[in-house]
Amino acid sequence: MYITANHISTKSFAPYGSIISPDDEIERLSRMTGHTENNANQGTAIKITSVSTVENTSTSNVPNINIFRCFVRKIIKKDQDISVVVPILEQHPNSSQTFIPMGISNSNISHVVVVALRDPKNPNQPDLSTVKAFLCKGNQGVTYGLGIWHAPMITLATRLETKFVDFAVVIYEDKVHPELNCVEHYHEDPLYITIDSSYSNL
Repeated sequence: MYITANHISTKSFAPYGSIISPDDEIERLSRMTGHTENNANQGTAIKITSVSTVENTSTSNVPNINIFRCFVRKIIKKDQDISVVVPILEQHPNSSQTFIPMGISNSNISHVVVVALRDPKNPNQPDLSTVKAFLCKGNQGVTYGLGIWHAPMITLATRLETKFVDFAVVIYEDKVHPELNCVEHYHEDPLYITIDSSYSNL
């Protein structure tokens, strides 16, 4: 099964969760109010509230903040389409999960998120007819909604020198047994995520 990755947007990702995209939020604020003001930190910052929704039905009252160092899977090269194999999807049935990239340029594609809805007949399996893949820039994070199936993070680079991307990850889970809030599903036929060569210039 081949899925073409497209740019992420608030609207396109909405069935699967929410995105954290500062540039888009600033632009939205400007459209709504006609201006943006430094409204926080004694006039030295712009604060935009409630940009992503966190969900929790677990027994944990305090979220974990973890770090994932995700090693680059593919180098994006000019005039060369690439594909990434996704043999597994996972879900967290009791919590949303937020990935926030750290220290990456906002001008380059740095990661791909692959998502799917639950199968309405069997919530322990993904509905593969709903699989989508989204390209994210270095300053765009995502929150996978509670129970949303997703691939392990796929990181990309435009330079050989880039070996990994660090993410701050927020999730409600048991601190001793975090695996209790993770369900995995392997596919008989792997997913292939294709990325157009035109994105090498971003």
